[in-house]
Formats: sequence, C-alpha cells, structure tokens
Amino acid sequence: MLALTLTSALTLAAPAAARTIRAVNSCSRPVYPVAFTLPNNTAKLYDLAPGANITFDVPDNWHGNLWARTECKDADASGFRECLTGTCGDKIW
Repeated sequence: MLALTLTSALTLAAPAAARTIRAVNSCSRPVYPVAFTLPNNTAKLYDLAPGANITFDVPDNWHGNLWARTECKDADASGFRECLTGTCGDKIW
C-alpha cells in the first residue's frame, strides 16, 4: 500500500510563497512525489527515501496536481524516468 502523506500549511511570513506542502514517505521503499503546476505544465519529481519527508513552497494561488510514483528507473539521456506507477506517457520528467 502506498502511504504518502501530503499536508499544506499557511505560511504568513513569505507572501511570494504563501503555502508550504509537505510530503512524507511512510512506505518501506522509495517513492517519487510529483508536483505538477498549471497552467505552464511544469513538473518537479522528488526522490523520497523510506521515512523521509520534503517540503516545498507554492504561491497562495497555486494550481496543480500532486501524486506519487513508485518503482522508478534511473533517468534516460533525456532525463525521463519510467516508473511502474504514476507515469503519464512520456510527459513527466
């Protein structure tokens, strides 16, 4: 079972990055959370070891999607990483 926890908290001290999102890997194997930002369709893939967590800031008006990938291979020459779950064609790097 995939157990990735995402939380969002209001950060009042930084108006340019008004929300902090935290991803926690509660699995026994690595997971690879993806933050996909709209409308410019940019994606950021994070490597998250078992028990690890990451935080990243987004603007208060951020629009996008978050999901986790599993069983990812090393990146190919173009930077693409194929994963067993969570890969969307060749669109997420």
